[in-house]
Amino acid sequence: MASDQRYPLTTPPKMRALSIRQPWLWAILEGDKRVENRDWAGCEYRGPVLLHASKSCGKREFEDAVEAVEEMRIDLGLAPIEVPQLGQLERGCICGIARVTGATRHPESWPNARWVVQSGYRIAGALGLELEDVRKLPPIPFKGALGFFPVGHDQLATVAGFETADLYRDAWRELEAASRRAA
Repeated sequence: MASDQRYPLTTPPKMRALSIRQPWLWAILEGDKRVENRDWAGCEYRGPVLLHASKSCGKREFEDAVEAVEEMRIDLGLAPIEVPQLGQLERGCICGIARVTGATRHPESWPNARWVVQSGYRIAGALGLELEDVRKLPPIPFKGALGFFPVGHDQLATVAGFETADLYRDAWRELEAASRRAA
């Protein structure tokens, strides 16, 4: 479809988004975090997901998360990385996309370690959403929600314009195709 045609006869399908607190989203978009931990019972969804930077994050919560990112990188044998200050990180916006390829329940306990070496940011007892094809995109201010929440192309276009909304739509379609090939 030519870029100047805007869904002439149909409404674009709803995309799904997931809110993630900082600095965890930063570690996904800028680092090597490829597991997003949740306390959900399960997750059957596989496919693209827009990555939303949650607006809320307390100072103490942020400091604890930065410490955890640093510890996990050491456990994984990775070079130290400087996490930006909370005020420098995007919040209250959709700013990336990834593909959910699996969901694994992590063991409740791991012998002799808070984090397991080569665990890939997995948290004991949590459900780990496995992410691939992570891509940072221009931020679009957007209100988040719990769980996977719907986002329409028209909503993104209203806030950011069609050019930016089309970047997200095109990335979504690309990852949908990748999900179909992987299935």
